[in-house]
Amino acid sequence: MKKVELAIAGMTCEHCEGAVKEALSKTGAMVELVNFSSGKAVCCFNPTQVTNEAIMKSVNQTENYKVTDCKEC
Repeated sequence: MKKVELAIAGMTCEHCEGAVKEALSKTGAMVELVNFSSGKAVCCFNPTQVTNEAIMKSVNQTENYKVTDCKEC
């Protein structure tokens, strides 16, 4: 399993957290944390099935959110 921390711009409330969690879950990632006040999300996924790019794309295509950084934990 691979674990990444995403910095996400555009999250302003709990609804935003839910939308990001849903987007990440649809990729097959296990979501550990989404926090709008820190603008961060942490998830784990199988790198043979999902790529960093797919994870970032899922968030970027949701409402007005933009992944500004993605780093391995």
